Amino acid sequence: ITGEWYKANGRKGGDIKDDCIEIYKDRPTTLTVKVDLTKATKDDPRHSPPVPTDGAPVKIKLQVETASNYLGESFGDKQILCVYRPGAANKTSGCKEDFNNTVAHELGHMWNQTPRPADKPDSLKDHPSQYVAHGGQGSHCRNNCQGGQAAGIGVYSRNARTTITSNGLGTAIGPDFYHRVKKPEGNNFINGHKVTVNGVEKTVKKQYSNALVFPPPNFSAAAGEAVVQTFTGLDKGQTKTTITAAGANTKTHQVADSNDFIVGEKVKVGGHDRVVGARPDKTHLKFTTAVTTAVNDEVVAQVDWNNSRQDFPAPVDGDCIMFHSFSEKCSNKFCETCKPYLQLQDMT
Repeated sequence: ITGEWYKANGRKGGDIKDDCIEIYKDRPTTLTVKVDLTKATKDDPRHSPPVPTDGAPVKIKLQVETASNYLGESFGDKQILCVYRPGAANKTSGCKEDFNNTVAHELGHMWNQTPRPADKPDSLKDHPSQYVAHGGQGSHCRNNCQGGQAAGIGVYSRNARTTITSNGLGTAIGPDFYHRVKKPEGNNFINGHKVTVNGVEKTVKKQYSNALVFPPPNFSAAAGEAVVQTFTGLDKGQTKTTITAAGANTKTHQVADSNDFIVGEKVKVGGHDRVVGARPDKTHLKFTTAVTTAVNDEVVAQVDWNNSRQDFPAPVDGDCIMFHSFSEKCSNKFCETCKPYLQLQDMT
């Protein structure tokens, strides 16, 4: 928490720190906190924070980090925190079954269940489905997810799934409308591609990390409804294409199909590392730095599953309990790949 308090004349009087804040049990909303100004700092040692009254309130400004969704976390030192919602319906976030699965998931973290290569037991190989970031925090397992099964750098499927997080009609944005979705899963969707929203076909006009924009007509959606993007065909489910016209030391190149690529992601272009700078149209890719290509050179998106700065692509529909978030395919069991790593931990 960061904050400031202000004098009656409107000038800043000092800073508010964590010690000033009390989150009390019977607060009316999650945005309600108590502030103890006696623990605040003062810019001028001669002027302490005044005692606020109805007639002379003290203005304060707070900036608080919050979570849009939360199930649990492991602190790595014999301590975990999990959310249980007694009134939650079965198969929904925080319900009894979900709580039990969250406890097992967080215990898995505490026991180094899906270890990074540097943290694994000496007697075991690198975990082939382990990843960090890409939609989660900490190290997780992407066993049987859609695409991206190769360890380290690999080709990733552009199949994607997320859920609506708001109710009602979409919010107007110019002539179009947007619906909020689970962050950062919106990044996995491709502009111009068709999706199904609760089974009804729509077209994504533009994607953001936490929202998808659709062209008119507007439509109503409910929180929890699924948005699914699926490709069909031999290669359409993977982010790769080929050069169709040779280019000499230039940024923009002609390709068979540019639709599956996301601006800002790393690619291999004829074996050279590059970053996608723009998609001018459906048959051209522009890279941030020049490269020389030949006809039939492959352009392949590169996913570093242990790059902690990458939020997307996020694995979709993992089936291991050590997957980073809820999945319709996720079981309440550790996958066969994860089990040996658990069995070798010292749980005394």
